[in-house]
Amino acid sequence: MEKPQVLVCPPNYFFAAEEKINYKINPWMKHGTLINLKRAMAQWMVLCNELEKAGCVLNKISPQQGLSDFVFTANHAFVSDGTALLSRFRHNERRQEEPHIKQWFLNRYARALICRIAFMPDDFSFEGQGDAFLMRNIIFAGYGDRKHFRTDKESHDILRAVFGKEVVSLRLIEPRFYHLDTCFRPINTEVAIYVPDAFDTDSRYSIEKHVPSPLPISKRDALKFICNAIPIGKRIIFGAEPSVKLAKELFSLGFTIVVTELDEFFKVGGSAQCLVLFL
Repeated sequence: MEKPQVLVCPPNYFFAAEEKINYKINPWMKHGTLINLKRAMAQWMVLCNELEKAGCVLNKISPQQGLSDFVFTANHAFVSDGTALLSRFRHNERRQEEPHIKQWFLNRYARALICRIAFMPDDFSFEGQGDAFLMRNIIFAGYGDRKHFRTDKESHDILRAVFGKEVVSLRLIEPRFYHLDTCFRPINTEVAIYVPDAFDTDSRYSIEKHVPSPLPISKRDALKFICNAIPIGKRIIFGAEPSVKLAKELFSLGFTIVVTELDEFFKVGGSAQCLVLFL
């Protein structure tokens, strides 16, 4: 069985200039919050070790000075069947990442490791695997208003055209869950964990319609970014401890739970899945 290929980025410049958060692009970020860069690096390395133990092949993109959020590689692109649709970021702080992401994928294309690269029109924002997951040959894609959320609904038409798959659009309404991967995560071909209050009524109905076994999680779990998990086979990696109730449900499905502390990344609204892009 072919090993999963993932993209990661060392957090060398994770708010390293002042060692504190100096801008705010989601509700979790607070100006002046101190970042322990040494601790963040140690947490990232433990996560990478767990990924390798789960059988993943790690591909690394070089960190870039001044680009604190570059470590969150899930937002760099959406990749499926050798095709990569590169992101177009909402905020200026992250738009500076785009040339570096483009160059990495062009290099990978030159080595025949990516078959096709597609680009989002400048008019639309789209933040990659942060707002799109493939499950049962359907792309579940998040969107919301431009003030609070990162991806425009219009980008979903590009997803359909590029990948030739059905796209189920899910409208986000709770600003704390600003990316789909903070409140919805397929964990196998049948089950997706999700936060019901993060979506409007029609989107909750779409989840229940298209996911064979939707598994809602508690608000307490939701606020620990439990949906921002990394499932690999029968292992599932969390950045915080899930509730006993959810753990029992996952055990009953045959999952082994792995918890690796990622509290330094929580400070800016990220967790395990944010740090990994599946290629």
